[in-house]
Amino acid sequence: KELEVRTVLNSISQGIVIVDRDGRVKYLNQYAAAHIFRLHKDAIIGRPLKDCDKSQVTCRLIESWDDENESHRAEITIRNKSYLVSVSPILSDDERLSSHMLTFEDMHRIGEIFNLQRFDNPITFNDIYGDSDAMKEVINQALAYSQSDSPALILGESGTGKELFARAIHAASPRREGAFVPINCGA
Repeated sequence: KELEVRTVLNSISQGIVIVDRDGRVKYLNQYAAAHIFRLHKDAIIGRPLKDCDKSQVTCRLIESWDDENESHRAEITIRNKSYLVSVSPILSDDERLSSHMLTFEDMHRIGEIFNLQRFDNPITFNDIYGDSDAMKEVINQALAYSQSDSPALILGESGTGKELFARAIHAASPRREGAFVPINCGA
């Protein structure tokens, strides 16, 4: 069973570190050893985490909260790379703090995942509701624009659905298989 758990943890492309109550590393997966701390696992296990993380941010994160039953997160930088670190308590059977589990997620990967989700959100004209003649006219104009090879500039007040129309135009266009990249000129 231990071999199976270790195999699963080592297959994750996210750093996982378990430290005891004194801040000594009890376990870390291969990703954490190779990509985050860049040390061999044997050189880290048993050592205080503060020896591996020169910034000491992870140690302060563990020590900073009052409620041992809640997880906490912070963005930290280790070796010029940003990570979202989550610290979760591990409780014993009698609900006492046994150790902490730290997970390190590469912020660059989070951004890539966010962008994949954001750009893979097809909205069509069927998703835009409106019964007024003005709304029907705007939808018909947007449908006509969707067949054009020119860029579309959509103006309007905040919250009026400009990006919905942009996504619908993209979904109806011949370029619908390509990435949708909204540009917020105001931002």
